[in-house]
Amino acid sequence: MQKILKIAQREYIETVKTKTFIFMIVMLPFMIGVIIFFTDRLNRSKGAGRPPLTIAVTDLSNELSTHIKGSFDEHNASPSNRRIKLQEVQTDEDSGTVEERGKAQLRQGRLDAYVVVDADILEGPGKIRTYTYELKPANQDALGVIEGILKNAVKSLRYEKRDLDLKLMEGLRRVPTQRIDLGPADEERVETEGDRIVRMIAPFFFMYLLFLGIFSMGQQMLSSIIEEKNSRVIEVLLSALSPFELMAGKILGLVGVGLTVVSLWGFSTYFAARHQGLNVDVGAAMLSCFVLYYVLAFF
Repeated sequence: MQKILKIAQREYIETVKTKTFIFMIVMLPFMIGVIIFFTDRLNRSKGAGRPPLTIAVTDLSNELSTHIKGSFDEHNASPSNRRIKLQEVQTDEDSGTVEERGKAQLRQGRLDAYVVVDADILEGPGKIRTYTYELKPANQDALGVIEGILKNAVKSLRYEKRDLDLKLMEGLRRVPTQRIDLGPADEERVETEGDRIVRMIAPFFFMYLLFLGIFSMGQQMLSSIIEEKNSRVIEVLLSALSPFELMAGKILGLVGVGLTVVSLWGFSTYFAARHQGLNVDVGAAMLSCFVLYYVLAFF
């Protein structure tokens, strides 16, 4: 047993002194810091600096023009939103001809999206049809925004036709909910949406650490054995101890290295999440299970 511990100690010390280990230690915390920095910057300048979208809308009902323009003006009034340039297509001609002209403009690259509002959208089963051509990935999220603006315009006119107040109806439909986490004593903490997301992601993060730690250290062990075999050091070692003692010591030492790496990564992520105001509930039971599964999987 003493020989196994000696090999494990040597393997641990030699590994943590390598440039690869230092890079692995620094890499993830550095990436987390970069992500936090750019996330804060993006949140502060969301929508700013991005080119405006150009869309055309054909209103076959001939009743929604004012409400559609008002909805888009309200959207563009917020500096955090990405601007959307609205072009209204007149429906003096046949609706089929108008739609074909709008689709042609879309294919020519003069529009980012072309929307047709059916004539019976207010009273019947009409739809809002959104046409795109070679849609850019950066504009994918904007389609939902555009459709949401048009839906609000339709709902607003529907309420007006029935002499209903839009704000009153939205107030009647809105039912606020709140989740409260009770502490061991008289403590109460309101659970936010971010807390719920973190609670869901935490097991996947531990699984990722488990996978990364085992496979990265497994590769390290393979490289170490090949290096010692090529330099014939392993022949000297096997003259003083058995193959079982040699491999057991190597595995035990690299288990310690792996636990060191994933512990530092885990603590970095934990403090980064707390810095962002997220409550990460990682108890002793979860940490114990992680260490147990890590060691068993490695062996």
